[in-house]
Amino acid sequence: MKKIQEEPVSEKELEGAKRYLVGSFPMKIDTYGKLADFLVQIEYYGLGAGYFEKYRSLIDAVTAGDVQRVARKYLHSDMNILIIVANLKEAGMD
Repeated sequence: MKKIQEEPVSEKELEGAKRYLVGSFPMKIDTYGKLADFLVQIEYYGLGAGYFEKYRSLIDAVTAGDVQRVARKYLHSDMNILIIVANLKEAGMD
């Protein structure tokens, strides 16, 4: 978390994330149930009726600076809890 706050993501990482988000978008709405859930989210967050049409351009507009700004605002390493789920015996922690 510190690294993403202090160093901008690389162009390769950013473009890979954008391709994933745009490419996986159709799977978010490939059933009536998923579509309904997505429409509820659009309404809840006030994204507007044209959100479907703007989605790709909104993703394309994200910059490495945007990622870093949001990481600085919302990622707080001093406020995280790490939870590990394991078989204690197998992990040697019994």
